[in-house]
Amino acid sequence: MLKSRFASTIVKAQQDIDHSTITHNNVEAEAKIAKFRATEIAKANDLIKKQRQRDREAARPALSEMEKNVVIEDNFRTMKEFQMLIYGATFN
Repeated sequence: MLKSRFASTIVKAQQDIDHSTITHNNVEAEAKIAKFRATEIAKANDLIKKQRQRDREAARPALSEMEKNVVIEDNFRTMKEFQMLIYGATFN
């Protein structure tokens, strides 16, 4: 008699328990997914950093070779030489 009287209450309680375990499982699954995403992002960032480092190391010798072949003049010195040509050797 008590079972039949509180049957709806018992069913609701069982549904609440089932719902809370499902919710708990969903939270755990979402946490696992978030952790996985974070590790994948960290791996991707690490790969990007390594690639940049390799690119920089490859560019250094090329830049060094370029600097050897190209004469880089100071603009101030060039301007001063130009003014000496215009005004003569007495310009300071």
